[in-house]
Amino acid sequence: MTAPLDGVKVVDLATLFAGPLAAAFLGDFGADVIKVEHPAKPDPSRGHGPARDGVGLWWKVLGRNKRTVTLNLSDPDGAALLRRLLADADVLVENFRPGTLERWGLGPAELHAVNPRLVITRISGFGQVGPYARRPGFGTLAEAMSGFAAATGQPDGPPTLPPFGLADSVSALAAAYAVMLALRARDVTGAGQVVDLAIIEPIMAMLGPQVTWYDQLGYIQPRLGNRSNNNAPRNTYRCADGRWVAVSTSAQSIAERVLRLVGRGELIDEPWFATGSGRAAHADELDAAVSAWVSQRDRDEVVAAFEEAQAAVAPVYDVRDILADPQYAALGTVRTVPDEELGEVRMQNVPFRLTETPGEIRHAGRRHGQDTDTVFGALGLSAEELAALRERGGALMLLSWLYVPGDRPDRFAKAVASGADAVILDLEDAVVAGRKAYARDAVAEFLTEAHPVPVQVRVNELTGPDLDADLAAVADRPGVAGLRLPKVESAATLAALAERVDVPLHPLIESAAGLEAAYPIAAAHPAVASIGLGEADLRSDLGVSDDDGLLWARGRVVVAARAAGLAPPAMSVYADVVDLTGLAASCAAGRRLGFLGRAAIHPRQLPVIVDAFRPADREVARAAELLAAVADAHQRDSGTVVLPDGRFADRAMVAAARRVVDLAARYAA
Repeated sequence: MTAPLDGVKVVDLATLFAGPLAAAFLGDFGADVIKVEHPAKPDPSRGHGPARDGVGLWWKVLGRNKRTVTLNLSDPDGAALLRRLLADADVLVENFRPGTLERWGLGPAELHAVNPRLVITRISGFGQVGPYARRPGFGTLAEAMSGFAAATGQPDGPPTLPPFGLADSVSALAAAYAVMLALRARDVTGAGQVVDLAIIEPIMAMLGPQVTWYDQLGYIQPRLGNRSNNNAPRNTYRCADGRWVAVSTSAQSIAERVLRLVGRGELIDEPWFATGSGRAAHADELDAAVSAWVSQRDRDEVVAAFEEAQAAVAPVYDVRDILADPQYAALGTVRTVPDEELGEVRMQNVPFRLTETPGEIRHAGRRHGQDTDTVFGALGLSAEELAALRERGGALMLLSWLYVPGDRPDRFAKAVASGADAVILDLEDAVVAGRKAYARDAVAEFLTEAHPVPVQVRVNELTGPDLDADLAAVADRPGVAGLRLPKVESAATLAALAERVDVPLHPLIESAAGLEAAYPIAAAHPAVASIGLGEADLRSDLGVSDDDGLLWARGRVVVAARAAGLAPPAMSVYADVVDLTGLAASCAAGRRLGFLGRAAIHPRQLPVIVDAFRPADREVARAAELLAAVADAHQRDSGTVVLPDGRFADRAMVAAARRVVDLAARYAA
């Protein structure tokens, strides 16, 4: 049977929770949903809540009916591959902080140039415009700001938040609805468009006429607990067996039936009983009447009596009751879904039924990156390219960084054009205390837009007085590609910072304490993109004066980075900008230890650094020879790779060869 959205291709870049759930709703009715996750940083929902045998259960629901691939969108190659994936897509769903896609060259203008029919669905806490647009936003904040929490809870208690993602779920339904409207409009116009959905809005739209009440009457809805100011009795009531029921009397006839049932029919004759608002004003008396009757009976007896009287009642269920209830069973509300990891798993079915084109949950959430080869292979990537993609994890391999003092804005543009692979604007060591505010303003102004090469910012110490001001100035700027973090000594402190910002983090090891914690720091949080050494401060802390004294420290950082799954680290700056021979020798020694690239403090150092770390012709030739042997083994359907000289090649050799070829191609010019 054909599903309503058969043939609709949806690319889901979103995480936690509104965007992924919106994409899941589309997948439930036939859309081909491709979930894109970072190679090293899966959707956090995979780790939320309870797990069975290490398999996250929330993801099984949220990832249903989706194919899963991995891609690093901050890498230009990864961004280019996403554009290929979107060339024939119908819908993109994303929930990055506004400006992030633009920073990666993936904004609506660039994507519509590739595919004018694409519907780009942008879900964020506060929308794409306005003074709060760049703030991090979550459903909890929307539940607070929408008026929901203020109107929820006991009259003498605090504002109350729901214990689940209410705002996210409402936003997911709204987003799926918006996508369908945009697709229908495309049928007429032939063009896609942008859906801008702020999570603070759909939940506010669900709260009824609160805005109109205030506009016309100055009325602010108070917290009423389980009661209503529109009618009574309306509440939850405890039964004799300790279980609960909920009663609603929105209709006058229902209210009369309830009062006759509980033996208080005389209240029906009171003048105030004739209106909902009149009954609400006497809620104490009505609740006491209902509660006294209910408390003397078990729940099943209460429900049966209400049903016989044709009065509205419902048992208060937990999930055990839901799974045993015959009405839910008749509707097929809970479905048993096949799963490759858990065998079978029960979850909520699609939320409504269509008689001719029903939806279906075909499978639960799949493993991280499970469909990468299939999806990208269909775009024409060869087996070798797919293997290289897996090995690199989509990580951009850079060889040279150029430091620029943050209080020298006259040098910023020159640094970007210097030929460096990336630029680091320094707000810490290179700026004296009296000029830090000026430097922040200058850097923030420069980062109002993205630049041709990645621009990172070195902020002040995590435990120092200037960090908060640094983050407020630059962390959410469209042009910032990452934060360099000096003097990091604690994985916990680093992880706490990662929860405050939405950019890649690059901690620097500059002390003995930091060196001791190198691996925990490297593995502290998915936002950690690399680690490195700050060798000047480290020399002082360790009491060593030459490179030999740092040999073991350098090796420790390389091992920590690789053990944590990060790219090889870059070397620290070489302070003597005149001694290029010494720089070349130092780079060569670092490369032998496993470093990849180096930071510079003057443009004249850049060619030396690139020459030192770029693969030599003989390395490229050997790597190409090895990869040719890999291709030959694939053709022969053999798992053994034999080189022309008779040596066997293992996986580590193949991975290293792919890195060499990739680097050579990147720096061929």
